[in-house]
Amino acid sequence: MRRLLALLLGAVLLSSCSRPTGGEVFLPGPRNSYDFPLDVADTLAYYDFSFYTRVDKAGAKALGPREALCLSIVWKDPSDSTFRETVWMRPEYVDGTVRKYRTGVQFPSSGQWALPPRLKACGAWDWFGIITMGHDKLRKFAENETFACLLQPSSQEVLKDGFFNLTDHPIKGNWASRMFGRESADIVLELGCGKGEYTLDLARRYPEKCFIGVDIKGARLWKGAKTATAEKLPNVAFLRTRVEFLTAFFAPGEVSEIWLTFSDPQMKSENSRLSSPLFLERYRQILRPGGAVHLKTDSRFLHEYTCTVVEANGLRLEACSKDVYAEPDGALDGVVREVQTFYEKMFLGMGLPITYMKFCIDHDGPYVHPTSFDEKYWREAEGPRRSFGHGGTPLG
Repeated sequence: MRRLLALLLGAVLLSSCSRPTGGEVFLPGPRNSYDFPLDVADTLAYYDFSFYTRVDKAGAKALGPREALCLSIVWKDPSDSTFRETVWMRPEYVDGTVRKYRTGVQFPSSGQWALPPRLKACGAWDWFGIITMGHDKLRKFAENETFACLLQPSSQEVLKDGFFNLTDHPIKGNWASRMFGRESADIVLELGCGKGEYTLDLARRYPEKCFIGVDIKGARLWKGAKTATAEKLPNVAFLRTRVEFLTAFFAPGEVSEIWLTFSDPQMKSENSRLSSPLFLERYRQILRPGGAVHLKTDSRFLHEYTCTVVEANGLRLEACSKDVYAEPDGALDGVVREVQTFYEKMFLGMGLPITYMKFCIDHDGPYVHPTSFDEKYWREAEGPRRSFGHGGTPLG
């Protein structure tokens, strides 16, 4: 523990926040004690730790302008040895505060560590969380190059003729044969797949189909590609690219289904929402006739927005639920509840309902934007969740 103590005390405290690539956990109040588990597998990696709080109006008023939360921090190593210290943190009401606690922490031993902070005194608060960020991106990027199931084309390849004239990649129309070694296959995409949890679980359940996770973040895709390689899953692949570039990688009718799992609701930019008419047009160019889009999200804003898109364009809605875990058994396809991502487990722990939609985007003519969606109302109805971005940082 002396080495850990020296590392912790020698680390620099910062007030800025960077987007984490490790994990983030947020728990609802009111509680004053937590036990955040840390599964340390790589003792060569360095980690940053940040705390996040959100206090309600009454709590912020009770604390006053110069008061702060008092956190009693206890580090526990795999042998239950401990190191303790006290940290003061000023909470905010509007957007929440991310406070960098320790940077450059390197663990002296692998195994199950724990970081159980205790709130010694505070007002009425809504959320408290911890964010971890690993600094082993370069190692992951290097290992990504060795995974046969991971395709990482450069943006320059796709954009050499401009954004409105994307250059086709050789894999386009050839995923079944070149990637999966099959004459033909039902290909299912998960867009914004992150670490690929949904892609992997679906592939294990349906070996007759082929699944491709798409994301732009290489450090996230590393986890999915490494797992698929370790398990020797023959029907899993990952593609590192932007969702805007899908038509450069998939031929018309090559894709049978698309999953959107816990996508960023993009409250300030309609055209950035993965269920917007702009993206539906891209999906139509690669989906086979009758191909379905699945939307699973914790965001009522995104769910209700997509409902209005479906209605405005007369799309066939095959399933819709505002709380999948409140539905009776058999009401939805079992995989909707049985497969859970990291974010889904986190949001369920907060008590947030998980919504689901399945719709067919077959449509003649251009897609139209909905005129009946009340953005202001649903933005406000989203509530405290607006304080958390999917990368763990507060939304502006």
